[in-house]
Amino acid sequence: MPKEQPNKPDKREKIIKVSLQLFAKHGYDATTIRMIAQESGISLGLLYTYFDGKNAVLKEIFDTTLVDIKKSLTITEEFSKPERRFEHFVEQMFQVVHKNLMFYRLLYSVRMQPSVQKLFLKELNALHAFIMASLEALLKELGVPNHKQEAILLYACLDGGSNQYVLHSRSYPIEEVKKSIFQRFTS
Repeated sequence: MPKEQPNKPDKREKIIKVSLQLFAKHGYDATTIRMIAQESGISLGLLYTYFDGKNAVLKEIFDTTLVDIKKSLTITEEFSKPERRFEHFVEQMFQVVHKNLMFYRLLYSVRMQPSVQKLFLKELNALHAFIMASLEALLKELGVPNHKQEAILLYACLDGGSNQYVLHSRSYPIEEVKKSIFQRFTS
C-alpha cells in the first residue's frame, strides 16, 4: 500500500513555521538549510522542491507576516470617536507583536543586516510609511499640535516598546506603557 503523501500546503507551512522558530532562536546566518530540513522532518531534496533556499524561506516569512501586520493595523471606521480609534491602533500594534513574537525576534535581529535589508527594504519601507501615515492621521484627528513630529516620536516609542516587549515579554510593563501613551495623546 503506498504511503499517503502530505498535502503540499501543509508541508510548506511546516517548513515556514520551523524556519521562523530556528531563525528566531539561532539567528538567520547560523541557521542552515539542513537544520530546517531536519527539524521539518523532510529530506534536503524535498525542501528544495518547496523553496529555492534559505533566502526564499525568509522572504516567504516576511511577505506573509508583513501583509498580516498591515491588515491588522488598518484603521477601520468601527469606532466613532478619534480617541477610541487611536487607542485601538496602539492596542493592535502591541497585539500584532505579541501574536507574531517569533517574527519580531527575527525582524529585530536581522533588520540591520545589509544582506537582509536588500531582500526586504522595499517592504519594510512600505510598512514604515503606512504606520507613519496612520499615526499622523490619527494624531491630526485628535488635534495634537505638531502632529507630524509627534507621530515620529510616537512611532519611536511604539517601536522601542515593541523591541523591549520582544526582549522581556514576561516582565515588560506593556499595560503601563500603553496607559502612558493613551494619556499623553488623548488627554
